[in-house]
This record gives sequence, C-alpha cells and structure tokens, in this order.
Amino acid sequence: MQSIKNCGYKVELYVDAESADFFKYDSFCVSFDSVHVVNFMQFPHDSAYWNFGKLYVYSLQTEPFLHVDFDTYFSHGFKIPKNGSIVTEKMREYRHAKAFQDVSILPNQRKIPEKLICSGLLGGSAYFVYKELFDFACKYCQNPPPENDEIMSYLIGVEEYNLSQLAQYYQLPIKELQYDMFFHWQGKNKRERYGKFIKKMYFKTFGKEMFYDKDDKVEDVQIKMTNEVYACKVIRGRGRSRQLGFPTANLRCEDVIPQGTYAAVVEYEGVAYKGLLNNYGRAEVYILDFSGDIYGKTLNVALKHCFGSERTVFKNSKSLATAIALDCDKVRDIIQLPTTVAALEEL
Repeated sequence: MQSIKNCGYKVELYVDAESADFFKYDSFCVSFDSVHVVNFMQFPHDSAYWNFGKLYVYSLQTEPFLHVDFDTYFSHGFKIPKNGSIVTEKMREYRHAKAFQDVSILPNQRKIPEKLICSGLLGGSAYFVYKELFDFACKYCQNPPPENDEIMSYLIGVEEYNLSQLAQYYQLPIKELQYDMFFHWQGKNKRERYGKFIKKMYFKTFGKEMFYDKDDKVEDVQIKMTNEVYACKVIRGRGRSRQLGFPTANLRCEDVIPQGTYAAVVEYEGVAYKGLLNNYGRAEVYILDFSGDIYGKTLNVALKHCFGSERTVFKNSKSLATAIALDCDKVRDIIQLPTTVAALEEL
C-alpha cells in the first residue's frame, strides 16, 4: 500500500470494526488517508465469500477508484489510466464461460465476451455498473447452491464474466494497467514463493529491512522478476514455431528458468533485443526483430515480466499464432532496451 502512496495516490481502507483496530497500531507500516468501517454482517452470507464483500465496497464508490490488493507492489511512476469507465489489471482468457452463463446478468445476451476483465486490480468511473453487479450478487446469494465452493465460483463469475458482459453491452471503454509498473502476487504460499523479492521491495520502499517470524522459512522466488541473467545455449528444436511464423531459439540454460511466459531482454554478441520466452518443460525464446543462425551460440536472458505460469491449450494453430502475436505486442510495450550490455542487469 505504501508503494502506491509513493506514486501520489490517496489510499482508503474498507474494513469491519474488529479489523479496524488492527490498523490503528503504530507498528503497522502504512498510514491510510481514510479508514471506512463497514458492517459486512448486515448481509446474511458467510464472510468467507470475499468476492461479495468486494462487490459491496465497489457499489459504495462515487468517484473514480482502483481496488488494490495488499499483495501488490507499484513501481515509482505508476499511473492509473484516465478516461477508463473500467480499469483492470488485465484482460484474460477463460475456459468456463458456459458455467458462468448459468448466472449471467444478461441471459438474453448470446454474444459472450472474447476475454474476461480480471478482478485482481479493478476500478474505473462506471459506478452504475458496479451497483448493478452488487444488486445481482445479493439476489443470487439469497438462493445459493448447496456447496460453498459453487458459491465462490459463481461469485467470481458475477464479478468477472458479468462485468465483462455489462462493459460489452454498454460499450464502455476498458483500460488495462501498464504491465511493467506493478507486481501482483496471487495464489497460496506467497511468503515462501516470493519472500526474498518482497523483502527487497520492502527495503526499497521503506529504507529498512523486513523481518519475518523466526519460524518462517523464506525460499527462493519461483517466478523470478529480479536482475538475474540466465546464460543459455541455443539448441535445435522441432521447428514447429517456425511454421507459425514465430521461429524460436530452444534453450539449454545453466540455471533452471521458472515455468511461465515472460517478456524478456535477450543479449547476443553485445546487442540487446526484446524477447518473448516460454518455459513449459522446454525453454524457448522468440527474439523480436532478429534473424540469423544462432545454433550453438550463447544468449544472456533477463526475465522482466511474467504473463502467467499456467499453460494455455489452444484449439488450433491459428489461435496459438494470434496469442503469440498479442504477447509480442505486449513485449514491445513493456521492454525498454538498455543502451549497453552492462546495463542489462540494471533494467
């Protein structure tokens, strides 16, 4: 939270009465501009349905806003896009649209969105849309399915699928946050997965060390967004990527590259290039604006942004090529090339 305050934004907290006392302690490292005490108990729903609480807080907003999770770090210079009715962390692919259609806010709207609005970091100025979402969630939770996991699944559908439907229906402009200006750690075991990197960002933000409890074990970051450079030798592959129009260099690296899809900087013979790297059992990188025979040569690769760590299965080669092209466009926007090889680790 302090990192976004450092970017010049006002930070407000919405919390229940019991939790509000925790944030009053001097030992807490963030000073909020406002703390709003909300009575979530007024609704007859299990507080574990955290999506419902988010939807409620969204519905209270009367000015442009951005919902921010605590597990987010913002780089200096981060800016919230202007003129965005909907502002989101990213637009993402989804696999279970049919299940979400069961609780569609627009059941007669047959055309489904091509991508979902991600609810990780979410906001904008279209207040009426968020009020519609909350009203719909209230009606749905009055007659919930028997299993709790189903409620959570459908509430996520309300928050993401239905918001995407409404944005399409009302033709609302959607703005994505700039990928390389923030880090959002999602999922379980954050401390074990990202411990060292979090400590580094904490020191950069507050100018002092961050200490965990003595029993905590901090392991290496699995998805590395550090200044570490991987030395990789180019080996021969099967040539499938060349058939798609994106010839990749297959890599054998001295250190293990974490699984995922990355925007990367690739250095070859003293020249830095932008690259799209994938590692799902086999590391390979597509080097943008490059051609040449590099089999057996050594590349230095620095990972700069992770697009995701779960492999997506595509229906056909055309859809795969389209996805690669979109990722390449993101790489062009994200990566700023160093002027010298020595600056590679300083990006």
